[in-house]
Amino acid sequence: MTAPTAKGRLPRVRSVPRICLTYDEETHRSWPHVVKFSGGRSSALLTLGLLYARQLKPSRGDAIVFNNTSAEHAATYRFVALCKKIAERRFNIPFFWTEFQTYEDARRGRWARVPGYRLVTPEPYSQEHPYGYRCNGEVFEELISWKQALPTRFSRTCTEFLKIHTTARFLEDWFGRATLLKNSESVATPRLGHWYDESRMNAVSYGDRSEIVRYHLEQPVIRPSQVFQDFTDAKVTCLRNKDIASRTFDSRAQLKGDDAVEFLSFVGLRADEPRRVSRVLERNNVLRDSTRIADGEYVYTPLYEQDIAKEDVLSFWNHQTWDLEIPHEKNLSNCVYCFMKGERALRLLAADYEHSEQQWRTEPESIGWWAGIEERYARVVQSRDDPGTKTRFGFFGANRSGFSEIAKSGSCSKRATYFGSLPCDCTD
Repeated sequence: MTAPTAKGRLPRVRSVPRICLTYDEETHRSWPHVVKFSGGRSSALLTLGLLYARQLKPSRGDAIVFNNTSAEHAATYRFVALCKKIAERRFNIPFFWTEFQTYEDARRGRWARVPGYRLVTPEPYSQEHPYGYRCNGEVFEELISWKQALPTRFSRTCTEFLKIHTTARFLEDWFGRATLLKNSESVATPRLGHWYDESRMNAVSYGDRSEIVRYHLEQPVIRPSQVFQDFTDAKVTCLRNKDIASRTFDSRAQLKGDDAVEFLSFVGLRADEPRRVSRVLERNNVLRDSTRIADGEYVYTPLYEQDIAKEDVLSFWNHQTWDLEIPHEKNLSNCVYCFMKGERALRLLAADYEHSEQQWRTEPESIGWWAGIEERYARVVQSRDDPGTKTRFGFFGANRSGFSEIAKSGSCSKRATYFGSLPCDCTD
């Protein structure tokens, strides 16, 4: 339940476990701190713990970042919006919502759609809120159309581009403030895209792929400059850090190579997730690796270090008057039908969560949306082993059951009473 607030008052937060940081190196104390907010209960507890322990400082360049895939559960958006208000209005720590976005520009002598990002406000996108967040799968579909392929367990492009790369591009601009001497209220991201009035690209030129690419080619050709202060209730201060300024060129901080900005990332992995923690922390010891998005990033997992496990997280939220409105015993959050949950779990989910009259709605909370996306974007190619047959690549791989089959089999199953919450490892 999310507590109602009278006259804009924020809910009380009870018995917050203080997350007091123990730094691996003394120099880490001065590096910018970036909290990666997934939208779940664990990342919210981590954020609140850091806030109430006064571990985050706006003058250092600290920020909280939530990447919107546009396919989140509706309750996730309400929960994140409330956490954003608490961080900004009580503690003056900027909490930004970002979204993947492509824009049109010239690359190697050809016109192309280039991956970027945009900042959004915590209101659903509409004519009244043109900078509001998308919640009907638009961002997810733009990525698929741009990549011309569905993400799978073996190629998790949704995690890669909607989250990891989007955060990195935002941080390039956020840290790039170090060279901007203007009034902090006018510090903005650069404009992205060419200066023509209309698109220079045409879906027809893609031949048999024209329908696949059409969606992202119809998106805006530019990303206008965005003022940071317009997307946060916290006071955006000037970032006066000589070390970051020396690693910033053309108002964009360097995240790769010898001039990479050094910063700390905080993720909400718990004590009962040692495998995930180990995999994430391995990156701290790998420098200049081609798979790293930011060479200067150093990851901390405070919940793990303070032995906070799932039962501790649930106990904390049981004592609050507000919470994420998704039953913790069911495998719903945050992308309800994420393919990483596996076919069996999704069948059980469809049997319990879907109702016949809503099964084929168009929102991402419905399995019908996922089935429609898979139908439109599944790749069908000639089989290498048998020239007379076709191979279909859907969310689950080559010639595997798709969401349509899962929906049908799920609707015929007995209603499930319990789902083990399978981690999708989305941030790993």
